[in-house]
Amino acid sequence: MPGFEKSSPEIVARFAELTGVAPDAVRKPMFGYPALFMNGNLFFSLFEDSAILRMPEADRSEFGDRFRLEIFEPMAGRPMREYVVIPSQLFASDEVEQWVERAAAYARTLPPKQPRAKRPTR
Repeated sequence: MPGFEKSSPEIVARFAELTGVAPDAVRKPMFGYPALFMNGNLFFSLFEDSAILRMPEADRSEFGDRFRLEIFEPMAGRPMREYVVIPSQLFASDEVEQWVERAAAYARTLPPKQPRAKRPTR
């Protein structure tokens, strides 16, 4: 997408390693970056050189107690309130696997997202 920087090969490789934490997830691009979805709901993705997770309020609170809490904001003034940016030190560690699993577990509880109706072609 114009205006967004590509993720580094190292971050993309680490993301690929972590996809095994949720083998029932579907991998497809979001904002042009690799992402994992459960029943159509995004829960783990890359964005530029950051990784993001979707978590319920209780997990976000615990995450904020343990790490610097940064709410994901793909465009200035447009926060995605359930999504947090994973600190790079955590993303590189084995500990991140438990947070990816928690995000996947949360996504499993969400109602399936209905696909958008296709726009008619002109």
